[in-house]
Amino acid sequence: MFPKLSSIKPIVPIIRRQFSVCELPKDLRQVQKTCRSFAERELQPIAAELDREARFPAKQIAQLANLGLMRVTVAPEYGGSNLGTDQQKDQFFTKYSAETIGAFALSESEAGSDVAAMSMRAERDRSSDWILNGSKAWVTSAKEAKSGIIFATVDPELKYKGITAFLVDFEGLEGLSVGRKEDKLGIRASSTCSLHFSNVRIPASSVLGKVGGGFRIAMEQLDRARIGIASQALGIAQAALETAVQYADQRVAFGQSLSALQAVQTRIAEMAVRIEMARLLIRKAACKVDQGQPATKAISMAKWVAGETATFAAHNCQQILGGMGYVRDMPAERYYRDARITEIYGGVTDVQKAIVADHVIRELRGK
Repeated sequence: MFPKLSSIKPIVPIIRRQFSVCELPKDLRQVQKTCRSFAERELQPIAAELDREARFPAKQIAQLANLGLMRVTVAPEYGGSNLGTDQQKDQFFTKYSAETIGAFALSESEAGSDVAAMSMRAERDRSSDWILNGSKAWVTSAKEAKSGIIFATVDPELKYKGITAFLVDFEGLEGLSVGRKEDKLGIRASSTCSLHFSNVRIPASSVLGKVGGGFRIAMEQLDRARIGIASQALGIAQAALETAVQYADQRVAFGQSLSALQAVQTRIAEMAVRIEMARLLIRKAACKVDQGQPATKAISMAKWVAGETATFAAHNCQQILGGMGYVRDMPAERYYRDARITEIYGGVTDVQKAIVADHVIRELRGK
């Protein structure tokens, strides 16, 4: 399905230099242009169909891999992460960053934001293999994933300190079953399922990092994911703004285009300002990560603001379109449905606010 990693020429440069968040450097603007061109050419014409059919865009994901966009955070020598042993990198990072996609299985039905309540168990047997038992919920792309990072506790009494990450190959894995696809409000082209583990045996070498170090890994990966989710929200918001302006320019009411009416102009202005605010927060967070600076507060700010901006922009797009914003003939109603998840997954907005408040309070106390 995907080309081998060695055959892919990455289009994304390694950015470690400092630049202004107000303006991207030329090479990143080219990446941005490439991504937008791909989305307009390959995704926009079929987006409504994918949403309606809840169909995974396998062909388009393969094309993204061809562009090198499936491994923008992977270490250059593997064509991702500084986690893992050389054996794990050889087995997983090379193969799965180009050929297939993976899953990140942290949440459970009774352990979402409260990760310490995790009940999935990992126990060692006499051969030193690990035996996994339990279920993970809300796993993105679970139907299509060929591998995943699975989090389980070695001892529930240890709370956070018992959580361990395992790098698991799903193919031919006895005892693993995938639950039904959730019938979601939005992002319907992406499958969301539960994963069920019943006496699943994996080798001792499957531990990612160290035993009991899974919570730190999860939090670090969630930080990176939140930048992606914030960027997703920004894209939805920008699309909603562009759709609203295009419609307002064409629709005539009271003898003039909607875009000439002050009430409509106010909505457009508010959308534009919030979008710009979200964009700058995302760039600031991404810059901090690239430069190796503490970034958790900046990331949570970006996800919080971008998520709310996506919902705000989609709502105002619908209001400007009126009845046309409520029917599937126009993309506005899909923008609204898709926007809602950006305030939920990767940590709900309330969690992001709590993270920001905790950092601000400690900073102002001088700690």
